[in-house]
This record gives sequence, structure tokens and C-alpha cells, in this order.
Amino acid sequence: MVVSRSKPGLSQLQFKDAEDDTHDPDLIEASPQTPADDGMASMMTLNSVFIPAAAATKPRHMKEVVQMAVQKNRQKQEEKKKFQNAVVDAQNDNERRLNSWANDSGGGMKNIRTLLATLDDVLFPWAKAKWKPVGVSDMLSTSGVRISYFKAMRLVHTDRLPEDATAEDAAIANMLYKSLNKAFKNFQEQN
Repeated sequence: MVVSRSKPGLSQLQFKDAEDDTHDPDLIEASPQTPADDGMASMMTLNSVFIPAAAATKPRHMKEVVQMAVQKNRQKQEEKKKFQNAVVDAQNDNERRLNSWANDSGGGMKNIRTLLATLDDVLFPWAKAKWKPVGVSDMLSTSGVRISYFKAMRLVHTDRLPEDATAEDAAIANMLYKSLNKAFKNFQEQN
């Protein structure tokens, strides 16, 4: 028994029953067992090429997936710890130089205007290229100090460092950030 359905704009579909072995050769063709003559590979050939390659890179068990993730996480933690240790070493190396920049001879904190005006003396190399030196005359008003301070903080904030920043860059940025922040708080209390 053949059931046919037709819809506007589509060709007629035919379904055959188990006892009826007739089919419409215009609508249903047997799939070839060999690659087509038009130069395109059959699905059988493609599956034999791509599926084994994908299976070779895919982990076989969930346990392997978990082990790979744990190993990757441990490597990231080790790299992070090494970087943090390098930052601490760099802070120790640069501490004297940055303290002499931030503190006056009496041990007190320098004025924020002085720190911002001399910031280019202690900046790390890539930040020097981005920092436009600020003169004291640009910071005579409170708003001029605020603008210069926020520009400097944007430059030395540790979250805004480039991904290729060295441990020394991160250490210097952290120390500059703390010194500028402390000096600006003193400035706000006075004004």
C-alpha cells in the first residue's frame, strides 16, 4: 500500500508498506556504496577519516578529564605563586628607591603635587610612554590635582597592567599605587 502526501511547492512524498515493494525511482534512490563519480567523497569515507582523528584527541573516560583539569589547575597555581614570589623580590629590590621618592628627609609623606610632578622618574618603561609629565602649575587648583591623580592611578593600578607585564612592573605599580593613594588621602584631609 502506497500513501502519498503532497504539499504546495514540494514534491510528492511516498511511503511504502512492508508488503508493497514498489517505490518511485524518481523520488527515492539507493545510496551508492562507493564514492560518487563527481569527485566528492561519500559519508562513509569521510567518517573513516575524521572520526578516528577526533577519537584520538578526545579523552576516553571522565576520570581522565578530571585528572587533566586538576593538572592544568595545579600548573596555573604554580605559575601564579612563582609570579607572586618574583613580585615580592622586585619590591624588596625597589623599596629603597621608591621610598626615597615618596617620603621626605624627615620620614613623612611628600605632598601629592610633588609625587605627581616627579612620577615619571620612577615609572616602569612601558608606563613612561603613556604618562604625560605634569607640572606643578597644572595642579594649582584642587581639581587639577584630582585630575592628575586619577590619571596616574589609572596608569599604575595593578588590575590595568598589560598581560605581558613583568614582576618588577607589577611590584613598582603596586608600590606607586599605595604611595599615591596615601598622599591623596592626606591631601583630601587638608582640603
